[in-house]
Amino acid sequence: MAGNNVSAGNAVTAGTDVLAGRDVRALRNVDANQDVNAGRNVNATEHVNAGIDVNAGRDMNAGRDVTAGRDVIAENDVWAKEHVWADGDVKTNRVDLTYGGEGRNLPQNPSTTYSPISNDTQTKLVEKFKAADGTEYYRIEDGLGNNSNGDKDSASLYVLDNGDFKRYTGSTEGAEFVHGGTAADYQRVDAITTNVVKELTDENLTYKDSTVTKPSFTANVATTDQNGNAVSHQDVSVVDSLERTEESKEFVSGTNADGNGAYGVRVSQKNAQYNANGELESGMEEDALLTSSALKLSKSVDGETSTTELTAEGLNTTTVNAKNINTDVLNAKDVNADKVTAKDVIADKVVVNGRDVEAEFNYATADRAKIRQEMIEGDAATLQAANAYTDTRASQLNRRIDDVQKTAYRGVAIALAAQQAVPNVAPGQVAVFGGVGHYEGETAGSVGVVTSFTNRLSASGAFGFAGGNEFGGRVGVAYVFGGK
Repeated sequence: MAGNNVSAGNAVTAGTDVLAGRDVRALRNVDANQDVNAGRNVNATEHVNAGIDVNAGRDMNAGRDVTAGRDVIAENDVWAKEHVWADGDVKTNRVDLTYGGEGRNLPQNPSTTYSPISNDTQTKLVEKFKAADGTEYYRIEDGLGNNSNGDKDSASLYVLDNGDFKRYTGSTEGAEFVHGGTAADYQRVDAITTNVVKELTDENLTYKDSTVTKPSFTANVATTDQNGNAVSHQDVSVVDSLERTEESKEFVSGTNADGNGAYGVRVSQKNAQYNANGELESGMEEDALLTSSALKLSKSVDGETSTTELTAEGLNTTTVNAKNINTDVLNAKDVNADKVTAKDVIADKVVVNGRDVEAEFNYATADRAKIRQEMIEGDAATLQAANAYTDTRASQLNRRIDDVQKTAYRGVAIALAAQQAVPNVAPGQVAVFGGVGHYEGETAGSVGVVTSFTNRLSASGAFGFAGGNEFGGRVGVAYVFGGK
């Protein structure tokens, strides 16, 4: 134990603790059965070993290993040429396992800089509201589209979080206006965030290097509370706009490489622009996922996505864009597109222009069956009516033909009955005669009269009648030439 430093030309060894108000230094090893504690630095040319904890107020340096039965804790950095071993936690701002080598230290926390779009500043109106759940949010016409619709023509909504604006995603229904205010020295800027993620979890090993540029602004925001007191917030900026430009590379390896439980390796790269709704507007996204069962490659360029999947069963390629879907085999739960071109489409549901195709098909099928049944019933009724009409008209025609035939036969019978022998009468005498005629089953009778005017001139007439109220007659004149 020392008030300042513990230094040794060879090793520092203690049965219990090594404690120093400032530094612990050893040309070779620092060993303690329990703790190694230093107010500043712990330095060893070879090993730092502790049965329990190793604690350093600043840096911890080891030419080879740092080993602790529980925790390794340093306010600044832990440097080890080879390994850092801890049965508990390693807590530090930075761990470098290439100390003395050619490696480089990359920042672990995101770094954001603000690049002014112009040097002009202005003052904007700010409105403060209180939502139904008590959340206070701010409304400002900034043209960034940070609202529920991603509409740049509508005001953005924000909540204050650690002195900066973040998008408000809650409900505005029933919100109460609190007070107005100003955003002075308002200046449009681009928020450029660079970040390197090096993460090891129970599931994955992740490395990501990204640069994200988002539209933002800086301003001094001043409002009043419900009591009329001024509330100021200096150097406020927007930190989470959905509209952004992103350049990133990411490597993930582990049991959940794709975020959906796939055990494998995933590599992705982005160089793209996203709109205020967070949707890919232009640029490129590339993604590759390798698992034990498949290799899946995906590439999106300006809204068109091509996916290729290689499995033991074969190769399948799909191209999807805002207008068309072209694929050899499409298996999907929902497909929404202006046009689909495919050899096979297997889908639980297909919606076209907002209408369920299956429901429309079922309705059309049922409607067609109904129409067909009505047509069958209508045809049967029409045929029955036509047959009845035809039978009636045929019967009427047959009766009329029979009537005409009988009338004709009776006419012939009347003619035969009227053609009887004319009696020979002297001038001035009148004789009456009668007769009967029969033809094709019809019979008629006749009555006639004859008279003589002179020895040479005579006249006769006869009238016949049949059983159907038919009536006929004849008149004749005779003149005798020659003789005496």
